Amino acid sequence: MSSKHSKDEEFPNETLDELLERLSIVDWDLLLIGDGSGCNWNFECGWGCTSIENSTFARRAWHGAMSAGTVNLAEMMAYLQPLCWYVDREVKRRKKENYKTVIRHVHILTDSQYVKTKGSIKTMLAGNAGPLWQVF
Repeated sequence: MSSKHSKDEEFPNETLDELLERLSIVDWDLLLIGDGSGCNWNFECGWGCTSIENSTFARRAWHGAMSAGTVNLAEMMAYLQPLCWYVDREVKRRKKENYKTVIRHVHILTDSQYVKTKGSIKTMLAGNAGPLWQVF
């Protein structure tokens, strides 16, 4: 028997507040919690994500699939779809409310090393972002 516990066993009834505290997330406007699954270009891939807005605690489910795609593509799509929606909405809101500059704190919770390393701000500023992040 393994002494390792699954994440579900380790934090079985964790509330959102407890999760934020455990991850040391204090300032946030949008949380994205997602996952993707795929293999290679010979097989289908799919993704899902839940977005939570701090201002209203509104939750939205995002999901999709492609007839062929890699695991990295699926992992990225879980976040690109809701990010595109959020950016579009923020641009419209800023125009309507006459905002000049507003910094938004978006946190991506992922189990993907590719999303974590290729999607980090430092990586993007250094010009080493993954191809999908560069498109976005």
